[in-house]
Amino acid sequence: MTCVCHLKKAVLIDEKNNKYYVYGSLAEVEAFASQLKLTSKKYINHISPSMMMKNFKYVGGGNNPTNHETSTREMSYRLNKIVVKEKW
Repeated sequence: MTCVCHLKKAVLIDEKNNKYYVYGSLAEVEAFASQLKLTSKKYINHISPSMMMKNFKYVGGGNNPTNHETSTREMSYRLNKIVVKEKW
């Protein structure tokens, strides 16, 4: 699993000027950009983790490394199932 501090944050722009705010490892961001044929890339170095988790889309494979920071899973015995609770 990738540490949140090692993730690359990027703004990708397509030919219609649609912006994609994404994060993942450098290889994952590059693969996402080439898959959608996005040409303009701007990497962002200084952004708060809460801003990244709220406004950016995770484009990597596997589990999103920020999920454990934003939600928690617990058993609801009243509903008889596992429920997800947002922490913020």
